[in-house]
Amino acid sequence: MSEPLLDLRLLHCFEAVAAKGSLTAAAKELHVTQPAATMQLKRLEAQLGGALFERQRRGMVMTRLGKLLVEYVGRYRNLATAIARVASDFAERPRGRVTVGTYTTATSYLLRKCLSSFFRSHPDVSLFFDYSAEHLLMSRLRSYDLDCGIMAELPDASDLDRQPIVRVPMVYVVGKRFGALPDTIPADELQNVPFLSYSNPEERVYQQSVVRHVGVFLERARVVVEGENQETFKRLAIDSVGATILPQYMVERELKTGQLRHVKIAHHKLHIDFSFATKRDALLSAATVALRRQVLAAFAGYR
Repeated sequence: MSEPLLDLRLLHCFEAVAAKGSLTAAAKELHVTQPAATMQLKRLEAQLGGALFERQRRGMVMTRLGKLLVEYVGRYRNLATAIARVASDFAERPRGRVTVGTYTTATSYLLRKCLSSFFRSHPDVSLFFDYSAEHLLMSRLRSYDLDCGIMAELPDASDLDRQPIVRVPMVYVVGKRFGALPDTIPADELQNVPFLSYSNPEERVYQQSVVRHVGVFLERARVVVEGENQETFKRLAIDSVGATILPQYMVERELKTGQLRHVKIAHHKLHIDFSFATKRDALLSAATVALRRQVLAAFAGYR
């Protein structure tokens, strides 16, 4: 005989108590009386065979079983939302919001034209860009809080589906004041040029594209500015404050106009590989699928 399904109303009551820490506040949010909320909670505890909360002075505190259940209720909510979105897609054209984990420079430069075309083709779709730290983006992708990620140097992972988008060169650039530098320099001469340095060397993209190739030479250079804003680095490089390493898509205009110059590092070609990633078992909405199709098609000739 199959196990009886939990009453969703009981789960909603549990979730409200967990969020509010109070039966009174939960009952108010659910528009029921406190005795009714208490009864629903007792019914759920009876079905599960254990207490979900301990009543303490500071309010309702979850037990170990309660903490486990709240995690599963969150997963259920994400799954239910995904199912509803996918079901609606069978009858309608792509619509709704797609949450995307990515980088500010990627949306400002690399994806800009592609996104403009996407919005013209899909007027009922909106995008939300999450520019959080890389480890947070990975966590949110795995917990279904992001629909997809457009990210670089993603690790091999069995729980992610990754489709290559484009390989982007990383270029060592200098301003006009460094005109005496030759077009190509040995890596060990990087230590002689003031450097604008990314302040989080443990970040995976920087590790894979820069540190593992020339990090040993750059760490000997005099760091004149340290930070995490690549736009700032570009402006300071134009003003010849120091050299820096940036994705080529960020400096193409400045290289053409002569504001910046690409100095090659002998025997080293730096690059980052962008991918479109989703959780492997995620139910993708039609809007997410349409975005993936648009992005992959835009860079089909570059892979």
